[in-house]
Amino acid sequence: MKKIVVLPLFFIIIATLIFASSPPNATLRITTGKTNIVTHGFFENPLHGDHTMSSVLVFFGLSDEGEYTVRNLTSSTVFDEFSEAVYEGVAYYYFAANTANTHYSVTFSITPFFSSSSSYEVPLQLRVGEHASSDSLTVNAGTSDKVGTHGSLEEASGPITYTAITTTPALFKEVKFAALKLDVLLDQSEIGIKGIAAGDDYVATVTAIINVN
Repeated sequence: MKKIVVLPLFFIIIATLIFASSPPNATLRITTGKTNIVTHGFFENPLHGDHTMSSVLVFFGLSDEGEYTVRNLTSSTVFDEFSEAVYEGVAYYYFAANTANTHYSVTFSITPFFSSSSSYEVPLQLRVGEHASSDSLTVNAGTSDKVGTHGSLEEASGPITYTAITTTPALFKEVKFAALKLDVLLDQSEIGIKGIAAGDDYVATVTAIINVN
């Protein structure tokens, strides 16, 4: 009995040592099909054409193979010395889905303008202005709270969040989409009083987060 037990263990150990000496190369490819789609992104220009699922998907650049490439905007308007109170259409945000029995919400995480070279911060507000959406989706058009503290700081203030989109779960698959025009608001009275420190590296960030509830 002992020999029968020991031999398999022996062979397993040897095999493990042999294979461990030259591990194989392998690639795991993970893709999604078009039957259940959730995608989003920021763009420089508004979506043209009819607001249907097909036009949204074409705009997002979804391929027939289901390997989706979103032409996502990573940087936007240059704020020329913070001279305007409202910068309209700094970006356009799109959300598209056709899943069932799923409740989504989209929140924007927003940071103020901050210059690391001058350690100076300029607050802002994000506004969801013009928008279009499907019936099962609600857009929270409005303006976020002000984020940031105007003046000298060692590091940038933490972000605030603004819930921009909520969806209603459906029993069956249905088209859900939203198109949002985003504006940035600056307090010119505060800027006039406190001024702006020199620096060409002021950066603010808006991050879109899809939450599944």
